[in-house]
Amino acid sequence: MTTSMPPPLKHKITNDNAIPLPARIDKALVYLFPHFSRRAIRRFLDVGGVYLNRKRVRIASRQVHSGDEVEIIPTTTPPTLEQSAVITTLYEDEQVIVVNKPPCLPTQATRAQAVIHLTGLLQRQHGHGLRLIHRLDQETSGAIVYAKSQAVARFLAEQFKDQQVRKTYLALVYGIPHWQQHLCRSYLTPIRGSVGLVHAYAQPSKQTKLAITRFTLLACSQSVALIKCEPHTGRSHQIRVQLQSLGLPIVGDKKYGDNRPDVRAPRHMLHASQLACKLPHRQVLVQAPLAADFQAQVERHLPMHTTALLHK
Repeated sequence: MTTSMPPPLKHKITNDNAIPLPARIDKALVYLFPHFSRRAIRRFLDVGGVYLNRKRVRIASRQVHSGDEVEIIPTTTPPTLEQSAVITTLYEDEQVIVVNKPPCLPTQATRAQAVIHLTGLLQRQHGHGLRLIHRLDQETSGAIVYAKSQAVARFLAEQFKDQQVRKTYLALVYGIPHWQQHLCRSYLTPIRGSVGLVHAYAQPSKQTKLAITRFTLLACSQSVALIKCEPHTGRSHQIRVQLQSLGLPIVGDKKYGDNRPDVRAPRHMLHASQLACKLPHRQVLVQAPLAADFQAQVERHLPMHTTALLHK
C-alpha cells in the first residue's frame, strides 16, 4: 500500500493576519496553521519542510514580513527504523562522519520529499550539529561526508572549492570503450528545464563551465563495461553527462541513459566508491562497499574476476 503526499499548505503574510510584524517564522506558522502544534512546526523546520518565498528555511528565528509567502509541505511517510538501519558509517571521529549513502535516498530535503532524506536521518541519530559538505544525486550511492562543526565545515568546503578532495566513482555503462584510459574535458551547462538536464559541449561559452574527469576501463562484457571515474571538477551531473557524450550512458540512467532490453536497472548504476580528504590534523581515506543492487548487476553481467577486482 502506498501513501500519497498531502498538498502543500500556503499562506500569504499580510497586516490583516493580526501578527505583529516582523515576526519569527516559527511563531507566525503556529498562528497561521493552528492545527499544528509548536513542536510540529519546529519539526517541519528541522526536516526541511518549510519554505519562505519558495526558498527552504530551517531557522526558527527567521523574520517574516508583510507580503511574504510561507508554505509547509507535510508528509504522511515519516522515516522508518528500516531506512535508518541501512545507513552504514564508514568513518567517524570528533571532526567528521562519513557514511555510505543508500541508493534512491535524497541527500537532503526536496519539495517532493520533505522528511525522508539522508541528512534528516543522520541528524536524528547524531544530532543537528552535522553539516552537509557535498551532495550525491538521489539515485547515486556511496561515500558522503558531514562535518561536526562550522570550523571543520569551512575547512572542507575550501578543499572542495580548490578541487583538493579526491573522489572515485564506479559506473556500469552500456557499450565498450575503445580506450583503456581517457581524460575527458568538456564544457557543461547549468541544470536546465523542468526535467533538469545538463548538456556537454566541446567548446566553451559564457553559459558553460569546464568539467574534467579521468575514466579508466576496469572490466567489460559484450554489452556493458565497468568504468572507474575520477572527477577533477565538481559540476552537476558531470560523470553522467560526460559518459553519455562518449557514447557510454550509465545503465539505468533515466535522464542520460539508453534503455536496452538486455540490461535493465531500476536506478542509475553510479557509486561513490572512495573519498580522500584532509582534516585539520589527519588525512582520511574511506572506501564504500557497493550497494547490493549494483553488486548484483556486476555479478550478472561481468566476468567473475570483476568482484575480486573491486575489493582490492
